Amino acid sequence: MATQGRSGIRRWVLGGVTDKVVRATNQPIALIRAKGARADIRETGILNKALVPLDSSKEGEMVLSYITELASRLKTVVVLLHVLSPTYHAYTPEGVAKVPYTEGEMEQLKTSALKYLTEVATGLEGKGITVNTEVRVGKAADEIIKLADEICADIVAMTTHGRSGVSRWAFGSVADKILYAGNTPLLLVRVPQVSAE
Repeated sequence: MATQGRSGIRRWVLGGVTDKVVRATNQPIALIRAKGARADIRETGILNKALVPLDSSKEGEMVLSYITELASRLKTVVVLLHVLSPTYHAYTPEGVAKVPYTEGEMEQLKTSALKYLTEVATGLEGKGITVNTEVRVGKAADEIIKLADEICADIVAMTTHGRSGVSRWAFGSVADKILYAGNTPLLLVRVPQVSAE
């Protein structure tokens, strides 16, 4: 379905059909930005390149079965992305502080992320899918949007926890930011809610 891409308090207060569907459905949903979308869609094949952000979690990998099905049928090139934060949270006497990783620590994180992406890529390549990998450092949503624009991705495919209400508005989510600030259609796969007993 299409989305108008409203943002800020207006979207939170007014909601919107797309917003409600995304929060309510357990099915994967493809969202096409109606306003401000890229005008350079190729005449042949609209899913030539898919950007798939992963965070090394099993939840994040839930999108892979869907993108595998699409890519194997449509000959889509898949770009796997892992975004590393430049900082980590540390407890101090004053509270929680963001501490930057050292150069050595960041190199270790990059090596680990690349190893992970290579393992995932090998599995996809075994199914005849062309895969590229990319590791970046920064804010996840910003780096995903930036790379999607750089490579002219036809779709960004990722999982979402589907948070709703004030917590989502206050803290945001990577998927939410990409949906409302990005320029690329978005395939969202909802992570099933685990009931606490």
